[in-house]
Formats: sequence, C-alpha cells, structure tokens
Amino acid sequence: MKKNILIATNATDIHATAVSMALKSRGHNIVRWVASGYPNAQDMTFSVSSNGLSPEWLLAENSIPIAADNFDAIWLRRPQQAVLSNKVHKDDFSVAARQANFLLKDIWSLIGKTSFWVNPYPSAYLAEYKPLQLKIAAEVGFSIPSTIFSNNPEHIKSFVREHNGHVVVKGLTVHEWDLDNSGCAVLYTNKISESDLTSDHELQITPCIYQALVIKACDLRVTYFGTKYFAVSIRSEQDDVNAIDWRSSNLDKLTLEPSKLPENIDFLCQKLLERMNLVFGCFDLIITPTGEYIFLEVNQAGQFLWIERILPDLHLLDAFCDFITGERRTEKSTNDHPRVHYREILESGEFKKMQHGLEAGL
Repeated sequence: MKKNILIATNATDIHATAVSMALKSRGHNIVRWVASGYPNAQDMTFSVSSNGLSPEWLLAENSIPIAADNFDAIWLRRPQQAVLSNKVHKDDFSVAARQANFLLKDIWSLIGKTSFWVNPYPSAYLAEYKPLQLKIAAEVGFSIPSTIFSNNPEHIKSFVREHNGHVVVKGLTVHEWDLDNSGCAVLYTNKISESDLTSDHELQITPCIYQALVIKACDLRVTYFGTKYFAVSIRSEQDDVNAIDWRSSNLDKLTLEPSKLPENIDFLCQKLLERMNLVFGCFDLIITPTGEYIFLEVNQAGQFLWIERILPDLHLLDAFCDFITGERRTEKSTNDHPRVHYREILESGEFKKMQHGLEAGL
C-alpha cells in the first residue's frame, strides 16, 4: 500500500536522498523537508478554534501544502533550525530567530498523531543526552566504563590520576570547526594524560566526558530497525589515534565483518531502546580481549548506509525501507519489491542530480 512519508533533514544529507529514492522506487510518496528554507521561503500557519487545531505549512521541494495528519511515517533524520535572512537587522536577529524556532519546534508536538515516528520527538530529544544514556544502560544491565561528566578542574585531574592516565575525553555533543577553505575539524574521542590537560580556566568553561580507557579486541556497531539488527565488528588499528576512535579513520580502510550478538546483549540493547522509547538506534559497543561487551553510546539518528557501502551484502537500505513502511520482505514471495542497493543509487545520475539540486537550493 502506498505510504506518505515525511523526512526532516538538511540539504546535504546523503542518507535522506538515498532513502527517498529507494522509497519512491517502491511507489511511496516522499516529502523531504529542509527547514533551512523557513521562515524566508516557507510559510507556516496554525489555525486554532473550538473545533481544534488545523496546522498547515508550505515546505519541501515544491512548496507543497501539507496538512497535519497527512503522513503515515515521519523520519526525524536531521531536523533543522530556522535560517534567517541577512536582511534582518542585527539588533532584531536573536529575537526573530528565537520566535521562528519556537514555532518550528511546535510542529513535532502537533502533527502525526497516528504516524509511525523514527524516532518520537520527545524521545529523540532526550536520547541526545549522554549522561541519561549511560544511566539507563547501567540500569538495564550493561557494563559501562568508569565515567565523569565535569567542568571541575580538580575532579578532572583526580579522575585522570585515579586511572593512571589511561583516560579518554569526548565531547557532550558533536562539534565541527570551519577551517576557512580547507574543510572542517571534528572533535573525536582522544586519549589524554594529566600533562595534556589545559588550564583550569579552559577546563572550567568546557564541560566534557572523561572515561576510563577500555582495552578492546574490536569495536562493534549495531544498528537496530525495531527489533531487527545489523551488527558489524570494526577493526581500525592503523595507528593509536584510530584505535581509540574508528570514526577518525578513512572508512575505506576499516576492516568490517558481520557479527551476531549473544542473546543477552541483544536483550540489553532492545531493553535500552524500550526504556528510551526509541524504535531506531545505532549502538557503539566495545568487545574486550576477554569477551566482555561494554556499552559506549547509542545514536538515535546515527549513520548506517556507510556499512552497506563497505559490505554490500548487508542490505541496510532495503531493511530500513521495510522498517519505515511496515513492509516485510519474505524469502520466496513474488510480491516483494525488487531489492534496492545503496551502491547502485549512489552511482545513479538521478542521485547525483538530486543531491546537487538540494545542496544548491534548487
């Protein structure tokens, strides 16, 4: 059955483009909303009366009017904030931005009462908080590293000493620095010793996560679509830096192997998702040399198609389309849709044209 699906994302999101194309090939209607066009080029009106609320707005590729309950599924892939015109006076900019973003965030509480959400907005918002993740992970039974979240210089130094300098530091959220015309720098997880710590002032103004270093046999990335998962072991020991955080590696140089979770670890992952009211999540785990599984984090809006690019026999794109539409692929059914391959989409002229148009704002 044809579904209407809303994807909230940004203009450069390759995942959203690939999934949109795959779903369209199955005959579904896709609305891709890049909210950076709001409020300058996109309108929003909420009409409230004794008969209830009737929100309507113009969005997506062709400014299509969208009603409140038009969607069978809503994917909060990379929902954006409002982007104001540079014509707004500098003294009014912060006020205008605040007003625009408040109305923008209201949408997720007002629409899609009967929709399937990936993930529900309140749950997705809370899942971004790393202390909450670790607390719940420990409560459901995961082993977690010794961790502090702190901006107290003395507490930080004491923690590093307690673990004999075998500590890593990571940000509370992802951040990038623009490097003029040479790209950007990203804050990854790094090993530190006490001598690496900056001044007390800098530690005070920049809260971070400090964790005991876990010796690993390998990393494990586990992507859940509902109760279905894809697990891959990751080995990235090209050098010490990449051994700490595989994300800093060139993905083409990673060694990935399909993996199967022990039943108890599958149970813990599903229990954590249930506790956090998430239907989708990408888990980062460590397997120690003794075979212990250590929870690091779960990303409620994580990347997953890069795995299929490296291991094309793992059909994550196809499985995600089944998941978000509620369709179920069987082994022998002649009614199943032809399998969509991520590499074929990436190499298609349609993908390149669509991605170029989105990035150019066309």
